[in-house]
Amino acid sequence: MKTIDHNKVSRWQKASTVITCLQLVVVIISVLLIRSQLRQQVDLNKFGNTQSLVGLVTPLDLRTTDPEIARLWVTGDEAIDKIADDTERRAKRHQYRQLVANYLVFYENVYSQYKNGVLDQEIYDGWMADLASFICEHKIARYWNGEREFYRTEFRNDVDKLIAKPCRSPSPE
Repeated sequence: MKTIDHNKVSRWQKASTVITCLQLVVVIISVLLIRSQLRQQVDLNKFGNTQSLVGLVTPLDLRTTDPEIARLWVTGDEAIDKIADDTERRAKRHQYRQLVANYLVFYENVYSQYKNGVLDQEIYDGWMADLASFICEHKIARYWNGEREFYRTEFRNDVDKLIAKPCRSPSPE
């Protein structure tokens, strides 16, 4: 029968303990690196989403390339009301309302991205300030009640709040 040398066992236990501790350190460092990479990827996705919002609004900016659309955008519903021909007035109103609806869908997209955590607070605040200005400039309150059902509940509630706020006077151009 062999006898066990307790010094050898003790050395093996010590070596095993040291190796286990080293493995634990390696695992912790790996987890921290993975976490850092995930954070970096989330940030990159946020920047990408911000850039995609710019891409979404660019085609809507026909108002800068088409003089007739630009005039319609600047004069809005008030000028449309003055058009004598009923068919032309309806056509212009439809064009204008479609432009407005496209912008509202864009702002709803911004809202959704923010609520889903893919848009930074600072970017969101800027777009919401733009939305408040848009609501005032285009007198969205004039027909919002007939349109609000087409948007997400949370978004339309926020639009309701913006409509309820008094509009600031536009700065002189």
